Amino acid sequence: MNIKDLTKEEKARLLEELAAEERREREERAQREADYKRLSGDTVDELWPTLKEASLRLAEAKSHVVGELSTLVGIKQDLYGVKDEQRSHSFTNRAGTRRITIGVYTRDAWDETVGSGEAKIREAIRTLGRDDNSRALVDAVLTLLSKDKAGNLKIKSVWQLQKLADRIENDDFREGLRIIQEAYRPEPTKTYVVAEEKNDLGAWVSVPLGMTEAK
Repeated sequence: MNIKDLTKEEKARLLEELAAEERREREERAQREADYKRLSGDTVDELWPTLKEASLRLAEAKSHVVGELSTLVGIKQDLYGVKDEQRSHSFTNRAGTRRITIGVYTRDAWDETVGSGEAKIREAIRTLGRDDNSRALVDAVLTLLSKDKAGNLKIKSVWQLQKLADRIENDDFREGLRIIQEAYRPEPTKTYVVAEEKNDLGAWVSVPLGMTEAK
């Protein structure tokens, strides 16, 4: 068919047919999209009880494990007469093939005296020389005294400052560092449980306890 040979009426009718076809295609696509969204939403609602039940069972299992092993921690401390400050404790079965570890994640936190320690260190490094080595030390100290996004000093930075204290040999620096160390008040965030078992090669392999880790 040659469009040039069509009359005005035929061209108009053809345009209407094309427009109608485009409308049908848009409507069909809109319907398919609506069907997909409905299916997607219904599938989420269908799967939700399974996930909620899994979450509840995992929480109950964690509570049971932490409770039982916390009791063992107390017994161990009474037995050996030592109340340690460990943040994690591991327990192994008699065959030596299974191991469970419980512990607490913490975040760095400090009491109000930490600022005094920082100020003392900053004052101490002002007395250092102006040579390249001294400037490098000052830069290193200032970098280690920088805060994280939450506005807290990092305990790892304090460990590095301890190493620098031996090089700087300044009493005010050491005093400031002591104040900072004594101001450390780590705050617990989450309790964790790790389960491991030995494979055929004798290596410890983690048992997946989360949805992401499960195979």
